[in-house]
Amino acid sequence: MPAQASTEAHFAESLLNPGKSAPAQVIGRNGVRSERRFNVYRNNVIYSLIEALGDNFPTVKLLVGDAFFEAVARIWVLENKPASPLLFEYGAGFPAFLDGFEPLKSLPYAGDIARVDEARRSAYYAANETVITIAELAELPEETLNAVRLRVHPALRLIVSDYPLLRLWYAAQGDGVASGLSGDARLETVMVTRPAFHVELRPVDRATHTFIQDLQSGTSLGEAADKADDPSFDLAQSLQILFSAGGVSTIDPGELNQ
Repeated sequence: MPAQASTEAHFAESLLNPGKSAPAQVIGRNGVRSERRFNVYRNNVIYSLIEALGDNFPTVKLLVGDAFFEAVARIWVLENKPASPLLFEYGAGFPAFLDGFEPLKSLPYAGDIARVDEARRSAYYAANETVITIAELAELPEETLNAVRLRVHPALRLIVSDYPLLRLWYAAQGDGVASGLSGDARLETVMVTRPAFHVELRPVDRATHTFIQDLQSGTSLGEAADKADDPSFDLAQSLQILFSAGGVSTIDPGELNQ
């Protein structure tokens, strides 16, 4: 490895490892290695990453409190360097870390709360595409609908949880356990969408979740409907949920054009 590259690698590794000494190239006014100068810089870097993590997972921070979040974030930051210079992307893997973090065992849904925060952020920065209305689907001849493929909007995200996740997410926001929800409190799947450039959260049932996942994988409308063997599945209702949330960007007639 060239000397400069080796120096840069050592410098980067030392930044997130308080146990490592300052690189020899970090010198003070007296011309010798300056541990103090490097430690100040290292603390600033670590603090900036903790701040970025808090900005990227604001609901988790509300859930556990500022002091606890900073302590948790410091542990994670010291083991996870940014993979991108874009700090709004920082935090991949943080929800999974929270799943197994022993001091949070009394809040077993903390990792899923983090996944909602992550999905909201990801949806906000997702590619812009035209939103198609259900009226455009209704204009197609009925006999052609089975072959249609719906391109799910790139901003759409689905999070499945073993907990009433959306209710918990709103509660952590301080909006009360019932805010933002209606109907069955046991709904465990959250759909994140970005209609009109505004990120929204909606509860969906498991059957609709599976249906949308199949559409995302490129399955035709007819095949996705046939695979939904849940007796509670309602095709018309699921389509209404998907389209009303701005979840479809293209209607592809599929094999009809071939």
